[in-house]
Amino acid sequence: MKLLSPFLAFSSLVVLAAGDSNDTGSSSIAASTVIIDNNGPRSSSNSSSFKRKSENMYPPKELNSSRRINSKGKKKEKDSDKEPLYAEIKTRDKDGDYPDMEGWVTVEYNDNDKLVIDYSIKEGPKRCRECVLAIYSGKSCSKLDKSYHDMEINPWSKDEKALYITNKNRRAAGHFKTENGYSYKKNECKFIVLLDKDDGRRRLAGKGSKDKGPKKIACGQLIPESKPKDHCEDD
Repeated sequence: MKLLSPFLAFSSLVVLAAGDSNDTGSSSIAASTVIIDNNGPRSSSNSSSFKRKSENMYPPKELNSSRRINSKGKKKEKDSDKEPLYAEIKTRDKDGDYPDMEGWVTVEYNDNDKLVIDYSIKEGPKRCRECVLAIYSGKSCSKLDKSYHDMEINPWSKDEKALYITNKNRRAAGHFKTENGYSYKKNECKFIVLLDKDDGRRRLAGKGSKDKGPKKIACGQLIPESKPKDHCEDD
């Protein structure tokens, strides 16, 4: 009889056999040892198995939870992260009571999607505590449409505290918070309109007059702060 060499007598061969995938998406692999010695090949009594989950083999791409991703794969910037909308305010009342009225208004969004409106005005109405500041739609400051909102109650009113408050020197500086139901993009290129107090002492032209209620005395278009003044001309 031909004897096996000492090398073969103590060598072993490890055979890996892939098992079927289970219903969890994992694949199992069993490991067994075949021992070859003078008594012939035989399988070892000790065997082991291990699992590798497919998600560990192919981990998903991590997404930044602080930004949404649009269909084109680009990060969608939140309204609160965008630069302020800025309006340079000029008078609409050159031949009236406020020929030199001017200033600025900015509109930003906070983390709760509310509008934060800051204003600085001079040469406006004197000591007015009920003068409304509003966003309007329209084609220009001379062709305004109506107050701009998508709410059940008009947010641009005295009752809703959308006011700029002036002192005895006809100056105003302050801020207030509100919401009009529209996004940053929707409010972009709309118009800030400042009204005077509705004291009932004017606009008595009679039936059919368009000048009922507070008068629109100043206006400016909302443009992203870093954009040029002609940014909205193509809209």
